[in-house]
Amino acid sequence: MATSIKERSKLEVRAVVHFLFSKGTKPSEIHKQIAETYGEGAMSRSRVYQWCTWFEGGRTSLGDEPNTLDRLKEAIRRKRPGLLRRGVVLKHDNATPHSANLIQQWLQRYGWKILPHPAHSSDLAPSDFHLFEPLKRHLGGMAFETEDDLISELRNWFNNLDVDFFRVGINSLLSRWQKCIDLHGDYVEK
Repeated sequence: MATSIKERSKLEVRAVVHFLFSKGTKPSEIHKQIAETYGEGAMSRSRVYQWCTWFEGGRTSLGDEPNTLDRLKEAIRRKRPGLLRRGVVLKHDNATPHSANLIQQWLQRYGWKILPHPAHSSDLAPSDFHLFEPLKRHLGGMAFETEDDLISELRNWFNNLDVDFFRVGINSLLSRWQKCIDLHGDYVEK
């Protein structure tokens, strides 16, 4: 009888995925075996693929998740392969986690450049000036019984956004950035 994967530690399950992957088992087969052993909803197919990608990249530490930059790099490799060869310019604020030595070393290792961000400039963050308001309008009045229900709704919303939505946000960043330069770093309003 299958036992719930929730009764297993994350480390144990990851070790199983790593073991099967190192034996040459394909991620789809690993997911199938985990579902047969622990139950259908035990682990998502995307999580198995994510871990296999992590292991394939030569990382065998079972205590650490792939960091956000590793996942971003992998997504770029899959969706826009030429972009990694041409170089990536990453825009982020100056929050302490973004400026930590480990992150700076990662960026240097892969040759990613950082677009400088003036301190306290949320007006230059596309999430703040372009994303959050439409997202709040969409979610307004909704109630979710579980975190998974919320995550599902967010995924659906993002997946149904038109490419132009993102293009408009990025393009407006260019004009906002120029205004910030023209104002010598002062706050940029609409």
